[in-house]
Amino acid sequence: MSNWHDGYVTDIDYTYGYFRELAPAQLSLVLLNRAIEGNGAATPRYLELGFGQGVSLAIHAAACKGEFWGTDFHAGHAANARALVAAAGGHARIFDESFDTFAARGDLPEFDVIALHGVWSWISPEQRASIVDLARRRLAPGGIFYVSYNAMPGCAPMQPMQHLMTLHNRLASAAGVGIPKKIDDAVGLVRAVIDAGAHYFQFNPIVAARFEKLATRNRTYLAHEFLGEHWQPMAFADVQTMLEAAKLGFAGSADLSDHLDSLHLHPEGLALLADIDSPVLRETVRDMLINRQFRIDVFVRGPRAMSILQRHAAYLATRFILVTPPALVPATLKTIAGELVFEQAIHQPLLAALADNNHAVKSLATLRAWPGLQDKPLESLIQAIAVLNGEGHVLPAQSEAVIDRVRDRCTALNESLMRQACYRKRIGCLASPVTGAGIPVKRIEQLFLLAHRGSMPMAQWPGFATATMLANGGAMKINGESITDPKQVLMETTRRAEAFIADRLPILASLGIV
Repeated sequence: MSNWHDGYVTDIDYTYGYFRELAPAQLSLVLLNRAIEGNGAATPRYLELGFGQGVSLAIHAAACKGEFWGTDFHAGHAANARALVAAAGGHARIFDESFDTFAARGDLPEFDVIALHGVWSWISPEQRASIVDLARRRLAPGGIFYVSYNAMPGCAPMQPMQHLMTLHNRLASAAGVGIPKKIDDAVGLVRAVIDAGAHYFQFNPIVAARFEKLATRNRTYLAHEFLGEHWQPMAFADVQTMLEAAKLGFAGSADLSDHLDSLHLHPEGLALLADIDSPVLRETVRDMLINRQFRIDVFVRGPRAMSILQRHAAYLATRFILVTPPALVPATLKTIAGELVFEQAIHQPLLAALADNNHAVKSLATLRAWPGLQDKPLESLIQAIAVLNGEGHVLPAQSEAVIDRVRDRCTALNESLMRQACYRKRIGCLASPVTGAGIPVKRIEQLFLLAHRGSMPMAQWPGFATATMLANGGAMKINGESITDPKQVLMETTRRAEAFIADRLPILASLGIV
């Protein structure tokens, strides 16, 4: 039998992902976009529950002003999180306690933010109740509560398949077999059931199609996703009812583009929602219309509505930065409702303004005064920013005072992460003091930055990156094919270095990473 803690897989480490939805500035932007007043994200007391390897927590503790706490009952995860936090100067309190044990501590402050990502759907009902009780007792009035979970109805067809995989792991896995083998065997059983002509998969072809995609995924991800005893997709109304006990009211999705119904729904769906007054019923019907599989929800303890003038004033003062080269920002957006073509009269001058002066930070007030944008309605600019933010191209920026305060911490953490990249492909992001968030930076780009930090001439960057990767048994993928021949790798690395220097390096400099 595997080593389980309350039905959760703990005998294999979690992945090293970063989730920008957890960033304090992003959470504040969600509330602003929904015209809801929140509580102090400038210097928050921030708690992350079930932080996995601690990548998000460590980056936010380094890149933001505030007090950061976290707990994850996997001791290996807590040890890794502590190492990451220590690399930046130790600005977080890390625990390896279960949620109920942590909630019983007598030294907990009142938190401004409580966040949990990839946790809610995979823990027992008792642990969920502990989280709700913790929020009830320790989340400040006006505080933000972020929770993500596998949602209904999109996950409903997957439940029998997950049950089959969990049952195989419990009843048919040989003693002493490692998790990757357990996953391979469970995947093999599902495939055998499909090949045997199972009517369930014939009548639910979407499940078979999803299975084929899942079968190629990282085994660590699949173990945590599908072998937990308590895997439970939930309907929004059920989550909302549970959180009401902590006086939490729904604010909106952490994805700003999801706030715009017109991006995701056909005219018939828009008309249907317009006639529904109940927010909970409306959200439930909306999930049906788009077949929601995963939700990233933001709640507030005692939400207070902003006036239109308050919202506009706050938005105009908010600073933004473009983190993608304009040429790589698509002019269209594919949604369930079809392909949306952005209004180029706003899209193009907005991108040009954001990219001006090497992507320097600009307030929305500055952007609004830009040539080509001066006559555009403020709400149109706000919607354009929301979509660009939802797609990860534009992020909110911190004040100059905060940037100066956290810059050295980010530099120290990034130095550690880039040195780790010499030995393995693991953490694909670096901390930005400008955004207070993590920025995706591939392993090879981190090696280029490490060479840059060491004052190595640019012409030598490809050779350094190539030698480093090959020395550690790495390979480079070109058109999906793994290449290990040193000459081919060097040619491709040189091409990527040239593109990186031209397109990415100036942006990373504006983000305070270089």
